[in-house]
Amino acid sequence: LQGMPLRLSILNANTDRSTFSQRWPNDGQKVIQGLAPQRPDWQFRVFDACAGEWPVPGMDDAWIITGSVASVNDEAPWMRELEVRLRERDTQRQATVGLCFGHQIMAKALGGLVGPSPGGWRLGVAPTRYNTSQPWMSPARAEISLFAVHQEQVLRPPVQAIVLGGDAFTPAAALQVGLHMMSTQYHPELTREFMRDLLTTFADEWEPELVAQARQQAEQAVD
Repeated sequence: LQGMPLRLSILNANTDRSTFSQRWPNDGQKVIQGLAPQRPDWQFRVFDACAGEWPVPGMDDAWIITGSVASVNDEAPWMRELEVRLRERDTQRQATVGLCFGHQIMAKALGGLVGPSPGGWRLGVAPTRYNTSQPWMSPARAEISLFAVHQEQVLRPPVQAIVLGGDAFTPAAALQVGLHMMSTQYHPELTREFMRDLLTTFADEWEPELVAQARQQAEQAVD
């Protein structure tokens, strides 16, 4: 598919329907806003996975699964259905990318373990330090930093996964399965403005020191 226009199905897994969430595009639209300027020839369509919306087989070239306020361990019916579909995609070697919740549910579906982060909440900006360089990494980089909001993580990756990178807080922050699946614990689709609003709206949910650190990291982050 290299060099060809892609048809991308984006599965919005975010169950948040709060006033805060309604101030911003849904998570699928956030992905489009990040990708479309870079790939204007690609086609995008968002599906509300948590409402049971699924792409029709053959209608796309790849999936992206978004983040969510839900836990992959909630075992909601739509999550179990998504896990079944992810196992099918793995068997059929279909291109799939997971972001945060998407990263975790891909790992869980393929036999990994997801649970509470030993260090508690990670909030702000997090580095992924790569253990390996893959041919598709262009340009290759030793480290990348992205916005982070999570209190669970992949504790044991699937046996067939390559751990691309992470750090001491989140060792399995980026995974690859074959040449068809890749995932990251973090959020390339989020913006500084979104993080500012998040940290202001939900400041009381976290320790003040953690919020202050996250705000500082968000302001220093390179767009």
